[in-house]
Order: sequence, then structure tokens, then C-alpha cells
Amino acid sequence: MECILLWNQTEEKMLKMLWECIKLSLEEDKTIWNFLFLPHEYNIENTIESIKNGKAKYWFVSLENWKINGFMRIMQIFPNSERFQHHFSLKMLYVLPEKRKKWIALKLINEAMNFIILEFKNIDVFHFELDVQSENTKAIELYRKSGFKKSWEFEYAIKLDEKYISLSHFEKNIFR
Repeated sequence: MECILLWNQTEEKMLKMLWECIKLSLEEDKTIWNFLFLPHEYNIENTIESIKNGKAKYWFVSLENWKINGFMRIMQIFPNSERFQHHFSLKMLYVLPEKRKKWIALKLINEAMNFIILEFKNIDVFHFELDVQSENTKAIELYRKSGFKKSWEFEYAIKLDEKYISLSHFEKNIFR
């Protein structure tokens, strides 16, 4: 099993495989997608185009025999700010249900953060953050195992299908 970075050199076949995996994650849990995107934004053309043109640079996939097991994205929150260029957000971590409990998510998180640290040589402190549904105890356990600490909770953050969902915010600092 390997973890690879997707970006503008990535071939179309790989991008379409990623899109199929994204669609599965959307079917399983549309809550976080509704929080992150407007409905017209999550379609194959926009997703693939944003990876190809470099707007969505840091997509990582876990592969086994050229099949995607899971994916995640890291975003630099303030790419044009010298004062805040060390802030990164983990987005859209997903592992196929049949591939869970095999350390894939943990590997994706670690590989992605290590890549960011190597990529940004001029930064000596890295601040990683993420939001997760407060009810998602399995994900919270995973993030804690990865060294993230809960910093605050945003109660009633999202309204979805007449239900309010709370988000927990986690952070981790890494020093070079």
C-alpha cells in the first residue's frame, strides 16, 4: 500500500478514480460536504479541474494495486500571508468502509503532514487544524492518536435536514 500526492501532472484515470471515491464519501456522509461546499461545487469537472490547474494542490490518496483505498486533502489556509503561511487545514479524510481499521487514515494523515513539512522549507513551525462532527467518536479517536488536541467546539454549527450538528475543532503544532 502506498500513499501518493495528486497534482497537475496526474493522469485523467487517477483523477476519475479519486472522483468515484469522493462520490462514495458523499453518499456515506453528506454532512461535511454540505459544510464545505455549495451543491454546485462538488462535481467531477470542478474537482478534476481544480486539481489539474493547481488550485487544489494537496490531495493525497492511498493506493493498493492501483485502486484507491482512501483520500485526504490538506489546504494552506493563508497561502498569500507571510504572517500566517504556517497554517494548514486537513480536509475531507475518507477511507472506504471495507478498508477501515487497517491504519490507512493514520498513514494518510502522517504522510500528508510530512510532505507539507518537506515542501515548505522556509517554515519552522507548522500549525495543522481540522474540524470533525462532535458525534464522530471514531474520527476523534483517530485524530487524538495522530497527536491532535481538541481546542474548542462549535455547537449547532450546521443545519442539515432539520437537525443541527456540532463540530469539534482540533489542532496540532509541529516544530522543525
